[in-house]
Amino acid sequence: MDLAQNSIAVAYIIDPKKLCVDLRALDSDHVHPQAAGRTLSMSYSPRSDDSLIKATGAKPKCYERHIAVLRCLFLASEFSSYKIWQLQIWDWQYLTISNVRFG
Repeated sequence: MDLAQNSIAVAYIIDPKKLCVDLRALDSDHVHPQAAGRTLSMSYSPRSDDSLIKATGAKPKCYERHIAVLRCLFLASEFSSYKIWQLQIWDWQYLTISNVRFG
């Protein structure tokens, strides 16, 4: 929530592979007038030999016109299991995206 910009971001997980962030104005239930769109989405497509075990909760942070979301995915293949950290940063006014995966 950013009172100076009259904005609130609400993050929710649709399924383990997809997370969404809705951008709204604080003084109404409408899309923020400066937002490039209503919903930002973050998804992950595992490799063909991976199966997604679990996605942990995401940690969204707002920094003026940028929203950053960090989440961890637990995956398994036939021979191993591992974590992937995913960081996505949106410029919600211009809808530019930076995406980084570690793991």
